[in-house]
Amino acid sequence: MKLKANARTDLDLLSSLSVPGTRGPVMLGNVATFGVDSGPAQIDRYDRLRNINFEIELNGRPLGEVDQRARALPSLAKLPQGIIQRRWATPKPWLNCSEALGLAILTGVMCIYIVLVLLFKDFVQPVTILAALVLSVPGPSWRCS
Repeated sequence: MKLKANARTDLDLLSSLSVPGTRGPVMLGNVATFGVDSGPAQIDRYDRLRNINFEIELNGRPLGEVDQRARALPSLAKLPQGIIQRRWATPKPWLNCSEALGLAILTGVMCIYIVLVLLFKDFVQPVTILAALVLSVPGPSWRCS
């Protein structure tokens, strides 16, 4: 059922609509509470689709067991049309972050090289200076958050 735009804001009209019940039609106002409220302050998107992330505390349980139990829930078994469920074994946003970090480091090194070339008016001497960057590469403790 689709109502006209002006009827969608009339709370009295909405509460007087009838919906099917076990013992016949029931007025919507008897089973629902109507009010005017605001929607989400921000809509998150990922790959141009609306995105909702759930962060779940596993409490020491294996991820596979928790995932199996979640898939067995009736609400997740039959999702409405247009709802896509994705699971990642490794956090995909972290992978995107590491790619972006690598690109940022490469861009920074290239900018420094260009400045050094302009400063020394030579293409070889900046390479010898930038060779010391190899010593500054971080170990396995670097994070992207």
